[in-house]
Amino acid sequence: MKKKITLDDLAAMVAQGFAEMGGKIDGIESRLIGVDGTLQGLKTDIERIDLRLSQAAWQIDYRNLDERVTVLEQKAGIKQAVGV
Repeated sequence: MKKKITLDDLAAMVAQGFAEMGGKIDGIESRLIGVDGTLQGLKTDIERIDLRLSQAAWQIDYRNLDERVTVLEQKAGIKQAVGV
């Protein structure tokens, strides 16, 4: 025979369900805060890497152009400026 559930029993079950869900939501929220912090750290790391790579690209371009100018100066018989 089935047990009859009173309105108070039903209210208690619903309250317990909400309490359990609230605890789970709190846990998820704290984990999301941790993930957000991790993502912010990764974003900062990527920005630093991007800056270093762009600086390296400029240095490579500069060296390449410097070598090309040196070759042209040699072919034209122009003396290189010292200290430039």
